Amino acid sequence: MTIVVAITGGIGSGKSTFSNEVLKRGFKLLDSDEQVAKIYKKPSKNFLKHLEKIGLKDVIKNKKINKKKNIKHNICKPKNKNQFRKLYF
Repeated sequence: MTIVVAITGGIGSGKSTFSNEVLKRGFKLLDSDEQVAKIYKKPSKNFLKHLEKIGLKDVIKNKKINKKKNIKHNICKPKNKNQFRKLYF
């Protein structure tokens, strides 16, 4: 029997800490942070267009998403956090 457990939470909620414990105990893990990192490194053209459309053009550099700039200017601002989160989920 396979058991699947999903862990969710906002930035800084402890997902990575929990994930490291899961790996230490020998369980398999699909890390959503890794999936998001892939999106930052190679976003689709449509995703980039959508970022521009919702006013997040400033986080795009060389067809990649600047994670530090995105966090500083968008995710850390409560009014923008939910809007950006909707792009992923």
